[in-house]
Amino acid sequence: MVSSLSSLNPYPSYRKNNDIVFCTEEGTEYEIYFAEGEGYFEQEPFAEFVKIFGFRVLTNPFSRIYNPRIAETVVYHLLEFFEDNRAIVLYTCDQSDGREAKRKKLFEKWYKIYATSEFVRWDFSFEGTLFLSILLKSDNPSLDVIKEALPKAGEPYK
Repeated sequence: MVSSLSSLNPYPSYRKNNDIVFCTEEGTEYEIYFAEGEGYFEQEPFAEFVKIFGFRVLTNPFSRIYNPRIAETVVYHLLEFFEDNRAIVLYTCDQSDGREAKRKKLFEKWYKIYATSEFVRWDFSFEGTLFLSILLKSDNPSLDVIKEALPKAGEPYK
């Protein structure tokens, strides 16, 4: 991720319950969410810092216009979340429409564009269709414990 929020040009956003909502110039509305994820690692000391991250289109789902500000808005809110270096994000690619592999590629692309050495990402696949990424800061105080817990979570993919 870029290391500074000021280097991004995110869309204005607002809180709706525990989620973050923003709208593009084209009128496409998106929702970013951070849901409880401690159940995936409930026996681990870092479990309370695990969140499931995702984003979805709320309106105008058929817009295919490439818009870099969408990525910048998502990255902006991820950086806000990672202000606590103990934070851990689980990202799964939505399988509801069969486009999970495309979502995986998009997340990888965004990571390559915006990531710095300040972040660590591990990728997993379950049965070749459920793609999961774990994202955390490289200075996370539980980094070694998290690494030890990961083999229990699934098999790595490439």
